[in-house]
Amino acid sequence: METQAEIAPSLAVVRQRLGLTLAQQAVSRKSGEVRALRSLFQALTLTGLVVTMDAQFTQRDLAQTICDRQGHYLMRVKENQPTLWDEVEALFAPQQDERARRESTTTWERGHGRIEERTVVVIALRPDEVPWPGARQRFRLYTNVLTKQRQQVEESWHYGIPRLGPEEADAARLLQLNRYPFTEVGAGEAEELSRKGTRLPQSRPAGVQEELADD
Repeated sequence: METQAEIAPSLAVVRQRLGLTLAQQAVSRKSGEVRALRSLFQALTLTGLVVTMDAQFTQRDLAQTICDRQGHYLMRVKENQPTLWDEVEALFAPQQDERARRESTTTWERGHGRIEERTVVVIALRPDEVPWPGARQRFRLYTNVLTKQRQQVEESWHYGIPRLGPEEADAARLLQLNRYPFTEVGAGEAEELSRKGTRLPQSRPAGVQEELADD
């Protein structure tokens, strides 16, 4: 009797805009995807890249590794990190509202018979306001999907923290970065940081990332 060979799961870090895989790692059922991503990050040069990932990868040590390797991140915050969730949520309480630190933007897009409204509210962080490696801002993203007849199809919101300051990523830029897919199966995704045609003042990396940075 023939048996189908089991396909080993893998985790990839993908250059989303170009559709290129920067690195790939087999995932052990025992150790899981988070450990696999730790190994991938140790092998990558992240200078000048923004790494976006789903909430399961919002881990303190991964944030620190990205910082140590001169990269930037955009991490989603959900209740798998309850302390971080509470800290970020508390900063959006009405009594904490400081308009001088707040920025927001809203977009509406039509397609496939639907209207999607997306609003992001961004607040710059003071030093040590959220004790998370490299965190510069926090945001709340609200998504509302309607039919053309204005019937609600889907409503969702989540928090996030980027290692990008207001001078590097305003509300519109963070909304754009949130458009890149955050996979539900856990592939980390990397995208070159570019705002108004400029790059971060970091030394250029060598190898594949250097070639990608020249596009």
